[in-house]
Amino acid sequence: MNLRSVITAFALTAAVASFAKTNVRAELGRPDLDAIARETTDENSKYYYPRLLKEFMANDTTMTSDEFQYFYYGTFFQEDYDPYREAPNPTLRQELQPIYEKTKRTRADRAKMLDYALQVIDDNPVDLRQLTNRIYVYEQNGKFDLAKIWQYKLNHLLLVIAASGKGSDPENAFIVVYPQHEYDFLNLSGQTARSQRFEPPHFDYIEVDKNAKTNNEGYYFDIAEMLRQYFIKHPSELDSATHCPPHWTHAAIHTCREQPCCFSTHWPFYCCHGLERHYSTPKESHAKPSWQCRFSKVATGYCPQTTAAIFHSSLHSWHGS
Repeated sequence: MNLRSVITAFALTAAVASFAKTNVRAELGRPDLDAIARETTDENSKYYYPRLLKEFMANDTTMTSDEFQYFYYGTFFQEDYDPYREAPNPTLRQELQPIYEKTKRTRADRAKMLDYALQVIDDNPVDLRQLTNRIYVYEQNGKFDLAKIWQYKLNHLLLVIAASGKGSDPENAFIVVYPQHEYDFLNLSGQTARSQRFEPPHFDYIEVDKNAKTNNEGYYFDIAEMLRQYFIKHPSELDSATHCPPHWTHAAIHTCREQPCCFSTHWPFYCCHGLERHYSTPKESHAKPSWQCRFSKVATGYCPQTTAAIFHSSLHSWHGS
């Protein structure tokens, strides 16, 4: 059983049953990111992130669906959040690659898998792959009570993502906190991801193999908050704002092949001056229609340091970890 089989075999069956019974999508709906940002950073809130983190890391099943939602999306608003953070201990990760591909694993193999899973989860508690590996090792080692506890946690994280949308179009895109979760969520749902493409202004589209259960060819993921948080945490990527539209109060200039590019830290929209001197604006904006940007030139890599290039290249490959 290879890694992807491990992930699929132990994850979403129970979650699907739970979803059908509790109708979590209707109960939770799309996340209110403004409310989540406010509550998870408020020491007096029951949703204060350190409080939820302590609950999540405990070996019990006391967290509720709304607590899981605030915990998962609260990840966006933590000081150490980076959508492309590197997992710890790359040496051990490399040693695990042949183990992940084995059809049969020894107890020593599983011990190494668990050791790495615990290190990663300590660094990134919502790492879906390593949560799955943790459950797998517990089951294989006969620690069924622990397996059920962590299956409960994984299932609820998956249900939170499922409740965020349907993925059928940009308006109903799923929302995840890490690009890797796009693949993990679909694979754990029994889909097989085939390819990824960036669709302006702030969506990923993951193409999947068709199967008997669904005729969907692919799913949309909204990555706006990922991009916004990245540039909040990496202001050196941006220069002073001098040539952006005046209604962009959070705008800045980014250099692209010696051409200045506008970027809003509130909405991740880019446009390079010098292409056709058009600006990009949020769909919700009532700004001048003539400021619509030729996104295709940005998305196809005309500006190698813009959103498409920074976030949607090798970072979307299946790493098998």
